[in-house]
Amino acid sequence: MGPSREGLGRQLAAAVAEEPARYSLVATNFNGLDATYVRSLITGFKDALAKQKSFEWLPVLALCRSVVESPRQIEPGESHLAERDVSWSPSHQAMAELLAAAFDANIPIDLRLSIWPVLLMLTRDPNPKPEDEERYGGSNMDPLTHSINSARGAAMHAVVRYALWVHRAIERDQAAQGIESNFDGMPEVRDLLELHLNTQEDPALAIRAVYGQWLPWLALLDRPWVATHLDDVFPSDLTSRTYWDAAWETYIFYSQLYDNVFELLRSQYGLAVERIGTTNPDLKHRADPDGRLGEHLMVMYWRGKLSLDKDDLVEQFFERGGPKAREHALGFVGRTARGTEGSLEADVRARLVALWESRMSAAQLADDPSIHVRELAAFGWWFTSGKFDSEWALPQLRNALRLGGWPEADQWIAEELASLAHNATLLADVIECLALLVHGDREGWHTYGWREQARAILLLGASSEDGVIRRATVELANWLGANRGLADFRDVIRVAESRP
Repeated sequence: MGPSREGLGRQLAAAVAEEPARYSLVATNFNGLDATYVRSLITGFKDALAKQKSFEWLPVLALCRSVVESPRQIEPGESHLAERDVSWSPSHQAMAELLAAAFDANIPIDLRLSIWPVLLMLTRDPNPKPEDEERYGGSNMDPLTHSINSARGAAMHAVVRYALWVHRAIERDQAAQGIESNFDGMPEVRDLLELHLNTQEDPALAIRAVYGQWLPWLALLDRPWVATHLDDVFPSDLTSRTYWDAAWETYIFYSQLYDNVFELLRSQYGLAVERIGTTNPDLKHRADPDGRLGEHLMVMYWRGKLSLDKDDLVEQFFERGGPKAREHALGFVGRTARGTEGSLEADVRARLVALWESRMSAAQLADDPSIHVRELAAFGWWFTSGKFDSEWALPQLRNALRLGGWPEADQWIAEELASLAHNATLLADVIECLALLVHGDREGWHTYGWREQARAILLLGASSEDGVIRRATVELANWLGANRGLADFRDVIRVAESRP
């Protein structure tokens, strides 16, 4: 644990980050030094960019080009406790990350011709190798995470950022009229992307994940190109299932959802629906891919891009999806509504009401309603959102609770019920829902979390002029005392008995 090349490299990176202009002028002097120091120098320039410090790019790019084209032989042996770099891949990864940061910072487009040869060589780094994916992928790391932690993967991410950098420059340069801002104006990008789509040339799943993450941006750059190569990005044959998984799961987890991209990928969404429940459980996933698919479909339904027609994706999703996927989808809608500021637009609210009623109908008509219990429980989020008319939402909650759908949002449901209990026309339904909530608490401790709300509701019920409501109130108060030990509900009974 004494002085090491790695330790000195960290000090070098910190110095470069503080004075990048000084070090950039002598960057080429680092050519021929140990790979650890080259990587540290490049890391320092990247950190300087993050601090918005400027420096001379040409000497830095000259060093990078010299290293990638004629790398100095590294001494054999292994690094003890990561005290030195034993290959040039860490330096290559650092270069790719520097360039990616530079593109995001919109460095001068005049550097394009100096940058591309370096970037092209970085995409030829051998890492990730097949044995790397076997060691680090699978159950250890998802393909996208592997891509940003490997040299070639980082370089491919930088290629897309390069393309966006060039695209922005062409779009804002009035003098560049006549130059296409799509791949016709950057054929080097098109050729490289097509090369790495060929699994014979690049079999790495990590690289396929790059296409998945950046797909909306590739569509922005050149939609016809994406449309032409969809089957390459998402190969549908079973023998290529792992490549489809790598690209598709990265897309649905890490990319934003755009209407135009959804239309482009509609057939892929259809295939994903067909493949619900077939994800390899041994692989590392950011979350449940089927659950994320449900979220995407719910968003597009919310936006009016999907319908409840039997042949549309929403209905197919609920037919094929298991209880967990259906619950997640409907819960997502409820939580999204709950987090939406203001009122829902009338057409959106009407669509959501139709969606819920279709699921409630499916549960009521099912030979075995228990298979719908989990999705019915998701209505708790809808009910507590405050975005639906109480006259509609309260009976829907009652029906869901009757069918056994115990909601995880019970605390918020109790609070909403306590608020609605002041409306005399809703009080009977409120007390019935409270009773269903209480009796559905099989673990017996949830009730204690909202006992004050329950007590407030029952006091209103005990004071009601409706004898049926008072009797239901007394019955529930007695049950709570006998089965939950809530003796403080005795005053509810006394209030009810004091009524004529």
